[in-house]
Amino acid sequence: MPASSRAPSWWVRRIRAGLRSLATKGRVDRTCLRPVAVELPGVPVPGVLVAGGPVAGVLVPGVLVAGERLERILAALSAGGEAELSTRGLCQTAAAILGVNGTGVMLMSADVAYGSLCATNEVSELIEELQYSVGEGPCVDAYNYDRVVLEPDLAAPAQVRWSAFAPPVLQVGVRAVFAFPLRVGAIRLGALDLYTDRPGHLGDDQHADALVIANLVASWVLDTQARAPLGSLAAALEADADFHFVVHNAAGMVSVQLGVSVTEAMLRLRAYAFGHERPLESVAEDVVARRLRLA
Repeated sequence: MPASSRAPSWWVRRIRAGLRSLATKGRVDRTCLRPVAVELPGVPVPGVLVAGGPVAGVLVPGVLVAGERLERILAALSAGGEAELSTRGLCQTAAAILGVNGTGVMLMSADVAYGSLCATNEVSELIEELQYSVGEGPCVDAYNYDRVVLEPDLAAPAQVRWSAFAPPVLQVGVRAVFAFPLRVGAIRLGALDLYTDRPGHLGDDQHADALVIANLVASWVLDTQARAPLGSLAAALEADADFHFVVHNAAGMVSVQLGVSVTEAMLRLRAYAFGHERPLESVAEDVVARRLRLA
């Protein structure tokens, strides 16, 4: 079935319906760049209209998006025709749109990484796993500092950073990494990261597309979780994710045992794993099984 005849997912239809509503509900200033309140169905975001047409552009949290750019990205996301977008589909489509070797999404909260929501391939999975295990990398910085992180030459960076993260990913052929914060309003959710197998900056269109995709992913995560039963994780978010539940359980135990915060407990688990050259997951399993107690 050609992509044009496939029905877009419910979420893409909601975004498009919100864009159409801009021109019909009296919320649009057609003459200047005056901020207006834009509500995508179920996803309230700030917005502006760019002069030049009924819906020439819209601001998806903090990003001025040309209407054509947003429509192109929505068309790519809905090309599969699934009723529900999948996390893996989001990552794979993002990589195709951006022309990069791989993408991944890490979810975080209060300086604690939950884990990887999705990754496109084994190298992307390694990037996500390392960031979670060692607590550093582009996604961690993008979340902590709430800004885009660009490293166009990981082998010869202008600023040396990520001493634990960089060597292993260089060994598998990663040469440049980039991360874009996921946020909706004041809510920070994590970051989208990209990698390429050769050094070099992102082009202007790649950068602009990545900003749009990051904001769409953030809105999708919130919207999808809002539809889940109270107290449970949405099945669509868990399907391709690696949220390291055993590590979080271990961090909770260490927090209680040592009387420290969960963030501090996570740091101690990582330090122990790094110092003993063991996988973080293995250390966490020993803590949960009460074979190991951190001092």
